[in-house]
Amino acid sequence: MDYKQIVILVGATFLTANALLTGAGQLYYLAGVVACIPLVGYLFCRLSVGGLVCERTVHDRVYDGEEVQVHLTLRHHRLLPRLGMLVEEVLPAWLEAPGPLVFYFPVLWAGRPVTVTYRVRARKRGVHLFQRVNVAVSDPVGLTQRQFAVAASGQAVVYPRPLPLAAWAPGGAVSYADAGRERLAAGQGGDFYAIREYHPGDDLRRIHWRSTARRGHLAVVEFEHTQAADTLVVLDLAAGSEVGEGKLTTLETGITAAASLLQHCLRSRAAAVLVCHDRAGWDELPVRSEGEYLQALERLAAARADGPQPLAGVLAGLDRRLLERYSAVLITSVPDPELAPAVEQCLRAGSCTLVLVDPSQHQAGYPGEVGDFAASMRALGALVQVIGRPEDLAGAVPPWAREGAAP
Repeated sequence: MDYKQIVILVGATFLTANALLTGAGQLYYLAGVVACIPLVGYLFCRLSVGGLVCERTVHDRVYDGEEVQVHLTLRHHRLLPRLGMLVEEVLPAWLEAPGPLVFYFPVLWAGRPVTVTYRVRARKRGVHLFQRVNVAVSDPVGLTQRQFAVAASGQAVVYPRPLPLAAWAPGGAVSYADAGRERLAAGQGGDFYAIREYHPGDDLRRIHWRSTARRGHLAVVEFEHTQAADTLVVLDLAAGSEVGEGKLTTLETGITAAASLLQHCLRSRAAAVLVCHDRAGWDELPVRSEGEYLQALERLAAARADGPQPLAGVLAGLDRRLLERYSAVLITSVPDPELAPAVEQCLRAGSCTLVLVDPSQHQAGYPGEVGDFAASMRALGALVQVIGRPEDLAGAVPPWAREGAAP
């Protein structure tokens, strides 16, 4: 009982005592009115609970570490307005606000929605689900307060943040022609090289008009070829493969490696395919454009280490034509001896790079050792990269795979 309720109780008692002493009927009436104020406040709060609807809209697709914009809309369909509502946002884990997200609505009229907008920072990739908001209503004089939860669903999709890689060329540099793709004609595709004189047969779309006007004859833009390999990225999502806690897990490092490889292939104008198999299903996502790359990031955002098959089983289920066309990159944290036959199959079909995420770098005292397993994979002929934390990715590429150099 707070001081307001104590004052009302004392006032009603005082008026009743005076009415008994003086016999004035008006004092009985005033005492009854004062005594009914808490009851009226309670009924007001009860009536304010029902009919409230909360809707949440999250427009952004952001990367880990960026801010998410959220729109929270409140409406109700009862006849009487809602007065004095206090709404507290309940954030999912890994979404952080600079302070408490509490919004006060003095009045909410029927059929007139009210929207508030706020921003929170995403601290981890994933599909983060909103579920509810906490609402507190009170009577006009603040005697009675009632708290309840209102469902308000929504989700924030946070992409894994890719890291810049060196000139990655799994299994060595492979040109478009070597990968079974038609080599681009001279001056088409690749990075900017120079401006030269026009030759018959050059594409008119590549005419550089400013240089043409300055030189007095036609000039075209010439590009150099980009050496790249089409890459098949196979991510191990088997149940029990994740080691570590929070953001520092083998799963998060593996997902960051996959996103980084896909981004590198896209920027190098090479095709890629992402293969994932977890409880959500089996996916083979081609990445040849920015839109397909974002779809792959959305799949990686939702990935979980709960798949029904180990990496060896996933490779056994792949179409051999994928292994023949693409340079396979296998990302795993499990030193599984059963993986050897699958790696040999990849090597027979083409090339194979194994990105081995070291569990001991993610959990102190982890008993597993990856050194012997990495040596056995190298003995089979696979290129093996052992990485710890995500920031090790940039330095994971061996010297002979940089700048298209041969070993």
